[in-house]
Amino acid sequence: MKTLAVVLVLAVAFSFGEALKCNHCINRGCRSTVETCSGSSDMCASGFFMPPAREALRCNHCINRGCRNTVETCSGSSDVCARVFFLPPMRPDYFKRCMKQSDCHLLQSQPRLMSVSCCSSDLCN
Repeated sequence: MKTLAVVLVLAVAFSFGEALKCNHCINRGCRSTVETCSGSSDMCASGFFMPPAREALRCNHCINRGCRNTVETCSGSSDVCARVFFLPPMRPDYFKRCMKQSDCHLLQSQPRLMSVSCCSSDLCN
């Protein structure tokens, strides 16, 4: 029994510790790699960090000729500023406002009826 205790004490005293290994991954969808940590690290950590919320987009808002631009703060799913000019044979008119990007692209698919621009910076329309 003494021999077993001595062997166990010697094994613990002279064993070489292995460096801590942690999975390392940055960004969504990345493949995890194993990273050997420095001698001072004694634990692995994980976290999910959200980027700071972006301020709401602001667009010029105006409907019909002769209107004065007002500033509209986009909300909900509105993510672009749009400027739309209706072309003849339609009644010449226009509007500026916040809009969903998909709706703006849908309007752009009608170049014979309207001239449409979509942009995503404040007051770009």
